[in-house]
Amino acid sequence: MLSKIHVFEVDHPETQQLKKQKIEIAGLSKPANLHYVPMDFTKDNLADKLQKVGFQFQNRTFFSWLGVTYYLSKEQNQTILKNISSMVPKGSSIVFDYADNNLFQSKVKRVQNMVSMAQASGEPMKSCYNYHELEKALEEAGMLIYEHLSTSEIEERFFKGRNDYLHAFEYIAYTLAVVR
Repeated sequence: MLSKIHVFEVDHPETQQLKKQKIEIAGLSKPANLHYVPMDFTKDNLADKLQKVGFQFQNRTFFSWLGVTYYLSKEQNQTILKNISSMVPKGSSIVFDYADNNLFQSKVKRVQNMVSMAQASGEPMKSCYNYHELEKALEEAGMLIYEHLSTSEIEERFFKGRNDYLHAFEYIAYTLAVVR
């Protein structure tokens, strides 16, 4: 099925270039249905960038937007969500992760390390949401929450009973939202 759908890999130009280099080093080739879309989420317009690479706006679309929202301001996140909602048909969906309001006050060492490393790299984490705030932002963008997983729900569903170091990341939640 993957060969029958088009995948648009949207990421910051520098990050995307690193990904391309790793794929080349691994000896893999780019499939014909993969479209790279370099974009600075803080400056560029998603619809404009997608249009340039042949994105079909009339098709119901699934967006995977992971590891991005906390590096953008709430206003920038809202702009992206509104862009998505306005450019694709009803029933299109997006899955994304976000930091909850307790992230920056966390006493958990790996959370503090993550926040510090992001700051030191020049890409500080900027936004957090509580559930009701997120629900309101999505509603304003023309979307509804279809599924929401808190850190504890992720831990219970996917990591319960593990005896190794792998666990849900504290203060990070996942949401699947649908364009209404």
